[in-house]
Amino acid sequence: MLTHDQIIASVQSAFLPLSCEVKIWDFDGKLRFKISENGTHIVRTDEVALDYAKDAELLASVLSNVRARIQSKGYVLH
Repeated sequence: MLTHDQIIASVQSAFLPLSCEVKIWDFDGKLRFKISENGTHIVRTDEVALDYAKDAELLASVLSNVRARIQSKGYVLH
């Protein structure tokens, strides 16, 4: 099980070199993040249950899907 800090670090690093704002909310029950470049919004995710995000494989699947959406818009990620 991933900690909150590990989840945040994983999400932020998945979208480099773009900026990623991660928010854990609803009494630590949900995760949401948005990706931007130079202040321009690219993608904002729907809420993800934090219990789901604590599983490294499930989080990787969510991140992979969002990365694909971003790359389909022409952005290059590391």
